[in-house]
Amino acid sequence: MEYTTIYKGGIRMASVVIDDIKKHIDNGNNFLLSGGAGSGKTYTLMQVLDLIHEKNPVANIACITYTNVAVDEIKSRSPYENLRVSTIHDFLWDVIKSYQPNIKKSLAYLITLYSTDNKAGIKYDGEQTLDIAYFSDKTIEYRDYRKLEEGIVWHDDILKIAHHMFDTYPLLCNIIKDKFQYILVDEYQDTDKQVIEIFLDFFQRNKERQNVLAFFGDSMQSIYDTKGVGNITHYVTADIVKEVKKEDNYRCSEKVIELINKVRNDGIVQKAAKDNKIGNITFLYSNRDNVNIKNIKQENTIFKDWDFSNTEETKELYLTHRLIAKEFEFEEILSKYPYADDLLGDETRRNRFSNHLFKIQEIIYLYDNKRYNELINKTNFKIRKLSDKTVKDITKILFDKKEEIQLALPVDISLDEKTAVEGISIPFHKGAAEYYKECGIDVKIEKGNN
Repeated sequence: MEYTTIYKGGIRMASVVIDDIKKHIDNGNNFLLSGGAGSGKTYTLMQVLDLIHEKNPVANIACITYTNVAVDEIKSRSPYENLRVSTIHDFLWDVIKSYQPNIKKSLAYLITLYSTDNKAGIKYDGEQTLDIAYFSDKTIEYRDYRKLEEGIVWHDDILKIAHHMFDTYPLLCNIIKDKFQYILVDEYQDTDKQVIEIFLDFFQRNKERQNVLAFFGDSMQSIYDTKGVGNITHYVTADIVKEVKKEDNYRCSEKVIELINKVRNDGIVQKAAKDNKIGNITFLYSNRDNVNIKNIKQENTIFKDWDFSNTEETKELYLTHRLIAKEFEFEEILSKYPYADDLLGDETRRNRFSNHLFKIQEIIYLYDNKRYNELINKTNFKIRKLSDKTVKDITKILFDKKEEIQLALPVDISLDEKTAVEGISIPFHKGAAEYYKECGIDVKIEKGNN
């Protein structure tokens, strides 16, 4: 593989980065690819998959990324059958779900561990005593919501349970290291600290069994202040991870790159990777509290020749979450919630709210891509305890109020009885099936509801 990049004032071989990575793979070293925005980190990740396949075509590879959208992108770009691409929660659950006795022990322990002062465990406010005996006849399940009394855990719980299990049961680390010779983590800076500890602390205890861990990201693009790991410099310093810096910038103009280099403090000095435009940077400041950015763009003569509708030619950078929220009207979301202040007053509630918004985004994505089975599975909150009549009434109301529902959704949908059942292979509740039958549509009825 040979990649040549011409810079203004000199020539740099982009293949140097690939060569460094290849050496680490050959030597069995864990490595970190650090690169700023526009450096092509995801592209390099795809190249790394090619390198691994060339070295060992039968090697099992796990690629962990942040969102299901990113999962689909990597899957679409990689042809390898031995590649397992997933989000971190799905990866961890897939690893531990078969070890139910150990999951129950860890869950019971974490529930007893939690206190107001020490929030390392799992919070439970119910009246039941959730110990090992309580969970003995239950199967622990992972869902998008939490209901501990029924053995249902959700995203945050998975991280804590997995962390405790990998720490407590060293054999589990060995099993995963044997199963996946290579584990690649994209956007590592936003990966939970507990996950990083699993890979770079617990995995390292047994030196006889080795796999290669590869991390891709940029510590300065971290979304979270406390939840994400941010950077793994101390692992680099301890020589557990070898760092490879990618200083290319394929995206930004030269003026923007100059600004980026003045802001960065991690030793990465980006350079234009191709015939990047010179570009311009304009700073505006105000002593007013309420600044309307849209009005500024429309009224200020500085921007008279700027075409903000052309996102290829004009880029906007907002440096604070508050400005971003205001510009894209996210602030209005909270006004729809009557208990917004209370919601944001607690970290757990804030995280739940964020996860709720991510879930909505994912559901819209699945619908837009006509992945209806996955959409139904994602929204499958158990309604089996509801009576047939109740479910039938709910189904009828759904279609009776379809116009109102459409107005509340950010995407156009065809909400009619025939379209609603197309492509769905999972069985329907008897109550819903009765309604569809009255509409002349026969559907499969779930077991136990005949």
